[in-house]
Amino acid sequence: MLIISALVALLLQGKSGHRGKIFSSAVSESTKTIISAGFVLIFTIPMVRLLKTNL
Repeated sequence: MLIISALVALLLQGKSGHRGKIFSSAVSESTKTIISAGFVLIFTIPMVRLLKTNL
């Protein structure tokens, strides 16, 4: 759903010459955010589970 809305926004807001640049920079920034959030969650979820079982 989020990807579809991003594509619609790209079509409605971007100028014809800059669409590719804008879209590629948005995708790269979003990918970096997703990877960093996933990396944090890999360690956070097991830590919370350990704390719940020990308390």
